[in-house]
Amino acid sequence: SDLLLLRDGLSTRFPPNMDMTKFFLLSYHRNIAGVVHGLVNRNTASEGSLRSGDILELLSWMSDYYKSIDENFHLSKEDLEPQLIDAIQEGHLIAKFADESSKKVSEWIGNLVRNEVSTFQSRRALPDIDADDRFYSVAVIDLCRIVKQTMETAAVAGRLVLLQRVSGETLRAVVELYVGSLQKAVEGEFNRPQQQQQSNNQPYLDEHVIAFANGA
Repeated sequence: SDLLLLRDGLSTRFPPNMDMTKFFLLSYHRNIAGVVHGLVNRNTASEGSLRSGDILELLSWMSDYYKSIDENFHLSKEDLEPQLIDAIQEGHLIAKFADESSKKVSEWIGNLVRNEVSTFQSRRALPDIDADDRFYSVAVIDLCRIVKQTMETAAVAGRLVLLQRVSGETLRAVVELYVGSLQKAVEGEFNRPQQQQQSNNQPYLDEHVIAFANGA
């Protein structure tokens, strides 16, 4: 809004050949770049480091900023100097966000699958049944919510490379933590000696395995 005010108000008071709109725009941009550089430099310091939410907001704002300049002043990102952040700095921010996202997703999925394995091993009741009269696991619904929320959050930044990295880490967590843990739990039940299975008197094994398969 400040730049539009300069373009439509103040700049019109100067002769057209002076191109004051561009002059004011570049001055404005240099000041903005200084603020962004300060924020990014803090990210490498031991104190005051940017959190994942800050990184996401900064990358999203940068996309909107360049888009606004292009739409309102017909200047591309390459026309503006200095850059808000360079490729190396952006790479560091993306890596930090992806790493923190991976830790959170691993924690969420880890907690989810621990509860699911505990429920499976105790098997005090039949699994839930859906509208089609099929066994299903409620944990799968929670898992889908975790994945959906993670992808939607990463997409806010408007960076394909960030979305690709986060999606890859999330898929790894789903396969290794969730699917891998359930597979080990099921194999552990079927690999137990027959006499031990009977003595534990834990029914509903087939039904719970079917519920896992229906959620795959």
